[in-house]
Amino acid sequence: MGVHPGDCIVVENSVVGVAAGMRVISFAGGSHAAGGLGKYLSAAGARAVITDMRALKGAVIELCGW
Repeated sequence: MGVHPGDCIVVENSVVGVAAGMRVISFAGGSHAAGGLGKYLSAAGARAVITDMRALKGAVIELCGW
């Protein structure tokens, strides 16, 4: 799409998806998130981990420095 990966933000819920070179906000609040998923996502390189989608806007604002 012509956009540098470092200029993108992606919302991801798996460790595999964190490794794409984009800024990642990880979602660890679904029924799949048992067993400390947030810790694994953070260790994989997620810049922010949220457990409630209502926190997404704040996480984007913080990540972008707005």
